[in-house]
Amino acid sequence: MAEDDYHMFGSILSQPAELLKTVERNMESAISFASRLKRSADCNMYLVGTGSSLHAAEIGAYFLRGAAYAHNPVRVMPISSYEFVNYTPPLRKKDAVVVVSHRGYKSYSNSSLRMAVDSGCHVAAVTGFESTISDKDAGHVMRTVGQEKSSAHTVSLTTALGVLYSISVALSMPEASARKEAGSRMKQVSAMMEGVISDRERIRNTISGFGNIGRVWITGSGPNKIVAREGALKIQETCYLDAYGFEVEQMIHGPVRAASIPGDLFIPVIWGGVDRRSSGMASAIHDAGGKVMAISNTAAEKFNCIAGGFDLEENLSPFVTLIPMQLTALYLAVLRGTNPDNFRKDEPHFAILDSKIKL
Repeated sequence: MAEDDYHMFGSILSQPAELLKTVERNMESAISFASRLKRSADCNMYLVGTGSSLHAAEIGAYFLRGAAYAHNPVRVMPISSYEFVNYTPPLRKKDAVVVVSHRGYKSYSNSSLRMAVDSGCHVAAVTGFESTISDKDAGHVMRTVGQEKSSAHTVSLTTALGVLYSISVALSMPEASARKEAGSRMKQVSAMMEGVISDRERIRNTISGFGNIGRVWITGSGPNKIVAREGALKIQETCYLDAYGFEVEQMIHGPVRAASIPGDLFIPVIWGGVDRRSSGMASAIHDAGGKVMAISNTAAEKFNCIAGGFDLEENLSPFVTLIPMQLTALYLAVLRGTNPDNFRKDEPHFAILDSKIKL
């Protein structure tokens, strides 16, 4: 089967347009939520999620810690929904909790939402249409996209990032300025996302040229260390390869010794010339005989699989760098003959696992 036979393919391609629609649709709610927090001094904001939704929360924290952080009246802390429920932080009524959950039915996401509401916090949910979270379950419910047909979530992640970015902008500037800033920046980001998607043959051809791949090692720094972990998750979900995502320095300090240099694929995510460590490691891996495919905004990056030339601050770069990771997972699945949509639900061993452990 070809990549366009799968739901994941359509979801990836839909992201630039869906991002703009999601940001526009939720801007007033983001402003309203932020306005309440501006009146609540000494506010902790917990960004809560699981899986890709946790990665959205962790990347969203970089939005809130970005250039406008000095003007944001909150201290932001991303945390998994499991940790939030079982190792609950000392919640106060003036604190804020944002639960990110596309489907809404997962047990710890629901429990996190209930705990936050019961604690009297300012609560928002970022969720998909037709999710099990109703508009009455939180003070602010911000909808992203319809339920994804592929188990490998893509567009629900990037649209959730759009909502979190809108909240960060609304916290850092007046309402009228926030509307203008969020709209113009997301139009710029959407165009960059579209550029990567339209040039996707470059990524497919690069992967096809590597031949057999043992494992996949992905590195990054700053927000792109989260992209590395999300990329590893997508590869695990779609083509069942061993895949790992690390901050680059953590990778160098041990895990790389478990790699098979000739057989494994190494993907450094490098943005803005800041991460020279990843560039150096990419060159070293290549010189040692390894397979290297970089994701970078710098056209001069030796192993770059995208065109480069993107003028975008590092905090927002995941909107762009996530797409090559999603396409990599899809193309690897096609090459390996696995179904990137079905989460191995048709295999007996996993049917037993799913019957015993509920998400």
